[in-house]
Amino acid sequence: MSSLIKNEIIKIFKKKSIYVMLIVTFAFTILTNVIYKYIYNMNGDYFSEGYIEVLEEQQKSLNPDNPEEVSIYINNKTDLDTYNLAKQYDKDSWQYEIILNYGRNYISDLNYTTYQDKNSDRIAEAQEKYDEFLKRINEGNWRTFAEEELNNMKKNIALSEEDFTTKVQLETLQMRLDYNIEYGNNYKNAALSRYSSNKMQVVDYEQNTENRKYREQKSYQEAKEDMEKALYVIKNDKDILNNSNLRGTLLDMFSEYELFIIITVVLIAGAIVSEEFNKGTIKLLLVKPYRRTKILFAKFIVVMLTIIFIMLAIGIMQFIVGGIFFGFDSLSIPAVEYNHNTGSIVEMNLVQGMLLNALGRLPIYILIGTLAFAISAIFTNTAVAITISILGYMASQIINQLAFSFDIAWLKYFITPNWELSQFFYGRLPNMQGTSLLFAITLCIGYFLIMIIPAFMTFKKKNIKNI
Repeated sequence: MSSLIKNEIIKIFKKKSIYVMLIVTFAFTILTNVIYKYIYNMNGDYFSEGYIEVLEEQQKSLNPDNPEEVSIYINNKTDLDTYNLAKQYDKDSWQYEIILNYGRNYISDLNYTTYQDKNSDRIAEAQEKYDEFLKRINEGNWRTFAEEELNNMKKNIALSEEDFTTKVQLETLQMRLDYNIEYGNNYKNAALSRYSSNKMQVVDYEQNTENRKYREQKSYQEAKEDMEKALYVIKNDKDILNNSNLRGTLLDMFSEYELFIIITVVLIAGAIVSEEFNKGTIKLLLVKPYRRTKILFAKFIVVMLTIIFIMLAIGIMQFIVGGIFFGFDSLSIPAVEYNHNTGSIVEMNLVQGMLLNALGRLPIYILIGTLAFAISAIFTNTAVAITISILGYMASQIINQLAFSFDIAWLKYFITPNWELSQFFYGRLPNMQGTSLLFAITLCIGYFLIMIIPAFMTFKKKNIKNI
């Protein structure tokens, strides 16, 4: 058996197609990391250059003394003044965010009193407030803005009935101060925003639990998971939500590069039997002192080894390329999951997280590879085996979309909504109601046997006299 497997591996590595796929995959790995590094991490301007140019051009034709044009003039000038003030600071700074969120109100009041109200006392008052705002900005203490926002909200609560939205906003503001979370483009501030938005969904659900549909239950669970992960970032000061670094790309690589894994496996599995018949080498193989089942089994083992090989190859590629682009510092950050069964965060090292993600997607690669292998053995046609397998994988996206979007119950017995096992990990609600991890594994085994048994039965009875 070992010699058969060894010979099949040698044959595979003599194929040019596998090297072409590795080169293409490597090129795509570089492109993906470039996108994550220079596009996903870009913090765009609040105001686009084109919008500012339009405003500047429009202002030239507006007359602030014309009652019909003064409102437009004030709005345009407020945007221009806000833009000119904000661009004095780095786009990632807390000052930049404060100016966009709060400074615009001071600028708007000043412009309104100057060009429309024209009351000298109110102009002086608006100017004084604006100057005070600038002074606080330049003093560099962001906490004064958080404290002011918190105090204002508490005053408003005293005048009105407190609802869950206000409670979450109060909690978020207090957390900003307690955990010293600066405004601006930083991962803790992003986590705080993520925590706040998800907490509102969670509280809303928990206050209205009657007649909830399955989709709503799943949305609640997803919001709960996101909320707890964001809270973990805030409390532990570890950037686990960032996918645009080496750690994030390694954890996501099997879903990111899945198409390349599938194509590589299908190219091997779809040709490993049929090419022997097409070239006539099957006669030389069958005259050896091995049973046909052993020969076919050896080929199938090689297909499975190909899956492991391509997954390892992609992991090595991503590690090297990602390390060059992002550095290796993020590797010290653990992989984190939220366990819905225990209501707690689960920490694991990065290798464990990668293996868990690989295990969740492994049935996809095994079943698609088995499909290509079975068709290759039954019909001895490489083109048919490859084409049907690739089309089957592409069709799975459509089938899953139909199943999840329209809750078509009978589709739960189809393999594609079940073959991604990570949906069942840590007590998550599966994508389709009525399924479970045991159900999915049983279904995967059933479909596997439906494909592999006819392949072996057919191969045993193949007539090779006319080949």
